[in-house]
Amino acid sequence: MTSRSWNEIGRLFAKARSMDSAKRCVYLQRACRNASVRHEVETLLEQYDKGENLLGVFSSVGGKVLSHYEVFEPIGAGGQALVYRARDTRLNRWVALKVLQHWAMGHTGFKKRLIQEAQLASRLNHPNIVTIHDIAEENGVCFIVMEHVPGKSLDAVIGPKGLPIQETLHYARQIVDALSAAESAGVLHGDLKPANIMVSDDGHIKLLDFGLATALSAGQDPRQDAASARFGTKPYMAPERLRNLQLNSNSRSEIFSFGLILYQMLSGRHAFGAGGDKAVSVAIQKDPPAPLPAKVPAGLARLVRRCLDKTSGRRFKSLNELLYALQKCASLKKRRTSVQQVDSARPVSSSAVVQTRRARSILDRLSYRNVARSHESLAALGRLLEDGPLPRLRRVVALGLRTFILSTDFGSSVPMPPVRELRRATLQIMKTAVGVTLGSLFQNRELEHLDLFGMDFTGSDLHDVSFKGCFLVEANFRKCNIAQASFRGAYIRNVDFTDADLNGADLTDADWFNAIGIRFEQLRLVAPTLLDCPPNVPAMRRYLKNRYGFPFESWETRAQEELKATWAAYLRSGGLREALLRR
Repeated sequence: MTSRSWNEIGRLFAKARSMDSAKRCVYLQRACRNASVRHEVETLLEQYDKGENLLGVFSSVGGKVLSHYEVFEPIGAGGQALVYRARDTRLNRWVALKVLQHWAMGHTGFKKRLIQEAQLASRLNHPNIVTIHDIAEENGVCFIVMEHVPGKSLDAVIGPKGLPIQETLHYARQIVDALSAAESAGVLHGDLKPANIMVSDDGHIKLLDFGLATALSAGQDPRQDAASARFGTKPYMAPERLRNLQLNSNSRSEIFSFGLILYQMLSGRHAFGAGGDKAVSVAIQKDPPAPLPAKVPAGLARLVRRCLDKTSGRRFKSLNELLYALQKCASLKKRRTSVQQVDSARPVSSSAVVQTRRARSILDRLSYRNVARSHESLAALGRLLEDGPLPRLRRVVALGLRTFILSTDFGSSVPMPPVRELRRATLQIMKTAVGVTLGSLFQNRELEHLDLFGMDFTGSDLHDVSFKGCFLVEANFRKCNIAQASFRGAYIRNVDFTDADLNGADLTDADWFNAIGIRFEQLRLVAPTLLDCPPNVPAMRRYLKNRYGFPFESWETRAQEELKATWAAYLRSGGLREALLRR
């Protein structure tokens, strides 16, 4: 990396790449008086020209495989990188892949920045900061593997008139909490802007893109920081950084950038006008911010003005101090609302936000690799649901637990019995959160092929849910609505279907005759593709051993006794097997 600004190199590259070789040569001779700048631009252009051969299928990626990741559509783009939605085929989970643009892959400077981003962001463990899973390289393609966050960027969420005050404070506190945690870990973001902040579908903030992050440790190479400092988004930079692009981020420049975001959430517009980058950058350095809308409480307006003070020493001293001030604003807003609208305050009160935030913090502690801590977390969620039966809280808890049940990120080192025990306990808390409407949480065949041993679904509405290939041994579907549900190929030994609605259910290739509580009135309503019931007990036992790999005598005594009673009922004269043969 030369001492020249990367922004200048990027500008020249962007203009030259659309020209043919002859025009490029003339343009670069005229525009690049500095030989080192021209060398950098020509290097990038060379990589750009051969990009299809260098990157191959990954230049458009969709539907291809990179390492063990199946890559789908792009979900984000920046100056030097693209982000794709991908599926980790080993762990069966969605991730996001950040891949360098093909023209940047051959340049060591961009590659170093990508590696630095992964290294700095991987230090951070916070619910409002995107999780970095890995950094890898394959066939010359360098990429970061990170958490996939379904949702929208904050700039897409903010409407032309801004956001409601309570929603703004909810997002603002999450952002500052994350920044404060990063600072405590020795990292400053360096490129705060709405486009680098995701709002998940359940209202959870995630900070993205630590590509310009600054390490605060003494071991960091200052030349690397100086190079990163030249990047960034000028309309969201502090005035002192705009005056000196060599200047690194610090806590107070981060606070200024956050102030611009907070202003935009409250008003729907930039604090220093709607002009181009150059005009806004000049206004940030010289002009006062435009007045906030009248809806903004005076205390919150003062907080914004302090964040946007052009003298850095007059801003909040630290991100922690700013977080405390935001919490006070939220508390004042709550009290004011409770005086004006006692009945309507509760659904949008700050206590609801606090409870929701606490629930997310507890959910983040769930892990199949730490069974004892996970049981403690589930107990804490149960108490939280008892103390605060708010619809939003219940939804957040239910969605978080759904993700945990669907997770298979426990590897071969974790034995299945603790996993099953945790899933059963998780399901009970989910039922507390959403009642009987469990089926609404599981879409797109998400439960298929999971180990759901012993899960108690009693009384739940699971209409049209697919349990295809699931290991459902000893699960309980008593009095469930499982009409149109699929149990195709499922393992259903000792599964209790007593009084369940099986209308239109698909039991193809499932061992229905090893299930409990099934009556003819139920089976005559299912899809007509049932396995033939073995004719006698010895045949039943042989089938069990072949399907499950263990002889009948190896099962628990309770399971054996249930099967003996069930088989006796099904095989007796006039029993279920005979009734089905006559059908």
